[in-house]
Amino acid sequence: MKLFATSILIACMMLPCPSRSALAADDAIRVAAIYALSGPAASNQLNSLLGIRCGVKTVNAAGGVLGKRLDVIEIDNRSTPIGSKQAAEKAVALDVAAIIGSAWSSHTFAIAPVAQKAGIPMITNISTHPGITTIGDYVLSSRPVFSIGRWVRFT
Repeated sequence: MKLFATSILIACMMLPCPSRSALAADDAIRVAAIYALSGPAASNQLNSLLGIRCGVKTVNAAGGVLGKRLDVIEIDNRSTPIGSKQAAEKAVALDVAAIIGSAWSSHTFAIAPVAQKAGIPMITNISTHPGITTIGDYVLSSRPVFSIGRWVRFT
């Protein structure tokens, strides 16, 4: 859990400062969590969402990120790659500071190019395909073997 909470912090701190609209009225940092809330992958991805909720609660209880609370916006990818791409486009439209997700590699492959093009850092906690992190500099995995060069650069 500590690694995942640290991953959330690092993903949020990759940019020097979130855009003004990524900060809510109360200066909270908005982060999108893109996972299956419906469809056949929903039960499989519940633990990821529970982990994010717990990690964010822990981070916020410790003072947040740079003194700002994290607000997570959960976006349903409807258990499909197409739904994942649409969810990523919604996250971009909401001007979030970072994206967490998704759990299945096929879903993450759909999210990553959208995040990369928008310059929004994203991290996947569980996708295992090593090609995901080759999409761009804004795409990370909590699996250090895939992202070690980027983790070193951003820490």
